[in-house]
Amino acid sequence: MDPITADPETVEWLAAHTQTDARQVRAELDVAFRRRVFVVDELLEAGVDGPALLDGTLRLTALSEADARELIADRRRIRSKPD
Repeated sequence: MDPITADPETVEWLAAHTQTDARQVRAELDVAFRRRVFVVDELLEAGVDGPALLDGTLRLTALSEADARELIADRRRIRSKPD
């Protein structure tokens, strides 16, 4: 799950259905993604692993299980790369 900017169709749909400016929608989706990354990074830093890591990620991010697993795997991969 690489850092993303939501696809334009999704942004436009959300903007239209919430009467919100598309730039604001895009910015808020980007913030939400960064927050989810932060949550997983903090859990990993705290040594949380296994089912507790998945459970914490699910509860704190509201991601689907598949997306949570993907984000955890991506963050582990990034953390394991030498600086």
